[in-house]
Amino acid sequence: MARAYHMLGLTHLAIPFYKKVFDELSKGISNSGREDLVVDTAYNLQTLYAIGGNPELAKDITRKWLVI
Repeated sequence: MARAYHMLGLTHLAIPFYKKVFDELSKGISNSGREDLVVDTAYNLQTLYAIGGNPELAKDITRKWLVI
């Protein structure tokens, strides 16, 4: 859903769905086989924030989810 909203330019609707992926991971819900989903989510959210003019949030997402 997040990616679909993002592609349609409805970023205000995409953000909660992107954050839901991180919330589920933080709650300890298994992510076995979903590492690519987390990386894709982080990249998309980081890009959304960077293009939207919020480089600090983009950096925070990058540091927390994309740096190995």
